[in-house]
Amino acid sequence: RVWKGQFVLRHRDGSPLGVSIVSSPVYDARGRVAGVVNVSAPLGGEAGVRPARAATILVAEDDPRSRELMVEVLRDAGYEVVEVSDGALALGALRDRRQAFDMAVLDMQMPGVDGMVVASEIRRDRRLRGLPVLAVTALTQPGDAVRVLEAGCDAYLAKPVSVSEVRKMVAEML
Repeated sequence: RVWKGQFVLRHRDGSPLGVSIVSSPVYDARGRVAGVVNVSAPLGGEAGVRPARAATILVAEDDPRSRELMVEVLRDAGYEVVEVSDGALALGALRDRRQAFDMAVLDMQMPGVDGMVVASEIRRDRRLRGLPVLAVTALTQPGDAVRVLEAGCDAYLAKPVSVSEVRKMVAEML
């Protein structure tokens, strides 16, 4: 695996912030770069920073602010997080045998391959079908929760979500 870069975020005074960021390109079937996967996790051994738990969570969210918030909430709870910006990248990351995930958190309304398609594909894949899938979505009309759960998600949170709500649901699902 060739990593494009690994960075340790630091405070202005140069002291470690306690977060490691790794970026890796994702390639399509023709070998072209299709996107970038960013992995962030707390650094072990830093003062005031809890070591990462064994759980690795995939977050697929097209809105950069929503994705950043979800990643921060999960990372602050001590999870390793892999973030992607669309469903196609999520499926690529999930099917990459070099990375194992303990859970997926999916936005349902992403352009191209949406979260419902990703959830359905997870349930069709023999290797992935037991993966817990949490839908975090703005779909709040009558019947939306049923459609999301029928697509293959195990649980549903309607946006906007609270930090405590996300942490509680993730802990229960793992």
